[in-house]
Amino acid sequence: MLKIILFFSLLSFLVANDTNSTKPIKKDSNTTKKTDSNLSKNKLLQKHLEEQMKKEAKYAKEKTFYKGKDYNLTEHQVDPNSLKKIQPIEPDYDFDMDHVYD
Repeated sequence: MLKIILFFSLLSFLVANDTNSTKPIKKDSNTTKKTDSNLSKNKLLQKHLEEQMKKEAKYAKEKTFYKGKDYNLTEHQVDPNSLKKIQPIEPDYDFDMDHVYD
């Protein structure tokens, strides 16, 4: 999980530096559209990175739950010798569905 978070943070850092390191653009209507699109792409990328980081935190929390290292479930274990005392249930082979079709 830490590797993924570091990867996304490095990716966002590289994208931010790449957009800032470009040559200054002359101010006209076309260039403002380009800078607006770059800003919106950066905002979308940051939003996506934040969502992925939240998901990773959620998965890390669930992973510790499913591993069960913090839980003592020995009191809920079933003794295999006690299962021998249970009578088996015989199947009812007289199953008739003819009344459904009437």
